[in-house]
Amino acid sequence: MESSTLLPWIYTLLIASTVVFLGGAVARFIRHKEATVWYRGSMGLLGFAIALTLLEILFALSRTR
Repeated sequence: MESSTLLPWIYTLLIASTVVFLGGAVARFIRHKEATVWYRGSMGLLGFAIALTLLEILFALSRTR
């Protein structure tokens, strides 16, 4: 079985999304208005990680045929 090239990027994006999301939670606790930017950023990173995961799944399925 070949190792994936996108897997480290997916993990990196998931960790970055978690860090930005927690930063948003702290910003919301301190100042309410700044939290929205943090949450939007974390959702953007999470969406990109999900897109990479779907690409990885499609690539793995295409190799099995």
